[in-house]
Amino acid sequence: MFRYRIDESLLPLVIFDSPGSLPPSQIDQDSFYAEVERILARREPFATLHDLRGTEPDAGRRKRFASWTQKNFDVLAQRLVAHAVVIDSNIQAHILTGVLWMTRSPCPMKVFSNRADAEAWLRSELEARAKRANVPAK
Repeated sequence: MFRYRIDESLLPLVIFDSPGSLPPSQIDQDSFYAEVERILARREPFATLHDLRGTEPDAGRRKRFASWTQKNFDVLAQRLVAHAVVIDSNIQAHILTGVLWMTRSPCPMKVFSNRADAEAWLRSELEARAKRANVPAK
C-alpha cells in the first residue's frame, strides 16, 4: 500500500511524490490528508508541489480533494501560498487546468509538465508572499 509522505527538506516548499500507476485501491488516500493537516498545524505559510506524473485520472480522488479543499478553505487560504501539480499527460493537464478555472481556490494553483518549472513558480509565489508580509523567504 502506497502511503503519502512529504519531503520537507525544502520548507516552506513541500513536495508530494507520485504513487505512479498504482490503482486507487493500493493508495492510502488518508495519508495524503494527514500529511497536509500536519503541515497546516505548524501555522506557517507553505507551498505544495504534487507530482502526479505516471498516475491515471481518478474521479474519486479528484472529488475527495475538491471536497476536502472546500471544507478546509479558510485555513488553506491563510497558510497555503500556492499549489503546483506536475502532470505528464497533456489531456490530464488540460482537464485539470479547466477544473481549476471553474472552481474557487484558496490560493493560486497551476499545472506544469515538469518539476523544475513548478518549483520555480512556487518559489516566486513564496517570495512574493514573504515580501507582502515583510518576512524573508527561505
